[in-house]
Amino acid sequence: MSFQRKIEDHKKEAELKTAKKRAKRLKKKMKARQKGRESQRMGGTVIRTSSESSSEGQTMRTK
Repeated sequence: MSFQRKIEDHKKEAELKTAKKRAKRLKKKMKARQKGRESQRMGGTVIRTSSESSSEGQTMRTK
């Protein structure tokens, strides 16, 4: 019987882990959707890479 109980406990733990992962993914997805909606309201976003900003800084230093 104790072996059977261990199996049941393991199943419960696995289900909890899966539920936590699922909730985390859903939360991440909802956050991305919210971010997308906000950027649509602003009329699009301008993306600057770090290389662009650092190259601008370098050209300013050389002048």
